[in-house]
Amino acid sequence: MSRFASIALCLAIAAAVAAGCGSKKPDADTAADQAGDAGADAAPDDGLEAEADTGPTEYPEPPERSASGRDTHGFEVWARKAFVLPLSEDGKCWDRCSAEAKKELAGSMVDLATVAKPGDDFVMASKAVGGTMGASGEVAALPDLYLHIDCGFGQTYTTGKTSSEDRLAARWKGAMEKMELDGEDVCSISVWDADAEGDDELLGATEAKIVKAAWASSGKVQLFGADEDFGQVYMVELELVQLDGTAPAPAASEPAPAAPAPTASTPAPTTSTPAPTTSTPAPSTSAPTAGRYRIEVVKANLTAKKDDGKEWDSSKTGSLLGKIGMKDAAPPDPFVEVYVNRLTESPVFSTSAAKDKHYYEWREAGEVTLEPGDRLIFDVFDKDLADHDLAGECKSDPIEKIPQGSEVYLKSCGQVKFLAFKVTKL
Repeated sequence: MSRFASIALCLAIAAAVAAGCGSKKPDADTAADQAGDAGADAAPDDGLEAEADTGPTEYPEPPERSASGRDTHGFEVWARKAFVLPLSEDGKCWDRCSAEAKKELAGSMVDLATVAKPGDDFVMASKAVGGTMGASGEVAALPDLYLHIDCGFGQTYTTGKTSSEDRLAARWKGAMEKMELDGEDVCSISVWDADAEGDDELLGATEAKIVKAAWASSGKVQLFGADEDFGQVYMVELELVQLDGTAPAPAASEPAPAAPAPTASTPAPTTSTPAPTTSTPAPSTSAPTAGRYRIEVVKANLTAKKDDGKEWDSSKTGSLLGKIGMKDAAPPDPFVEVYVNRLTESPVFSTSAAKDKHYYEWREAGEVTLEPGDRLIFDVFDKDLADHDLAGECKSDPIEKIPQGSEVYLKSCGQVKFLAFKVTKL
């Protein structure tokens, strides 16, 4: 049985403290302390259950490491996602809640703790939890998520504390920090519940060599609670973009793969010099590189269903967590957010949301100042009442390579078949 499954089973049976349901966090209370706390909180004066108390609020530090011999590279480090479980390890709500709300959240632990990777089902189930808590007026029992990273040598990073309130699945679109990191740097990653009235609660912490992991996975780093000792955190996703140099060659203990032997079908190398061409290159239609631009979102086409085969929108019936019966399937309600290089938390502009459309033409525009090398990023969402579903992220070429005045198509961006836009220098 996985560690998360055992946590869920403990909570589902007793919704209280149980031996073996521990997490990795600094200076955690002992089981006896937790049991005493549970007894003290059994009959609060105002009828609300006490919130989780997960120990000190000091951010965990990474292991000490000598600066000697570090071969650093510049990186943009992005926090993308964090998914967490709905109760602390001792069975309490992250924020104060009624006994009824805690009982429903405890029942949700089994499904949420054991959903399969990579987490799409977790998002759907967590939305069902959020919807139920919202309908009962207890959505504040869910955590206000933020993430902290410390890679040592002064390399720290914290997402905003107010951008992911009252939810179990957080997505950050503009949270980025530039760092100088070595492939062997061990970073401490922790996820927290922000508390305006007291100390923030630690949901879970782990350590990872994020640069080494990024080099092995095209820049995306996913840390799963089932694989890491990560407290009540189901998953964290980071993205690293290297700004200089190249990844180091494999170490001696990790020899590079041998080059394939030539085959009979491989043509022999030629020493002939190609004849000079007399053709004239077509004139460039690239836009000038610096100044004020008009960015128009022209149209987009989304896939018929989500990647997991489920409908975009539907009426939902069934239990709290997503034993979901589907009826009245509906197309998505798409809208587009436009960013420049992800340097801001908020988009430079957003389109309106279409209603029940896989294909839609907006022809809506915004203005922005662009510099050489800037790239446009188009996030296409399916609008929902709670947490919007990201259908796809489409990235353009640098601005100097984008032709002006013509429709430019970005294709196969996740669940977006294509997105068309125009760029015009003002």
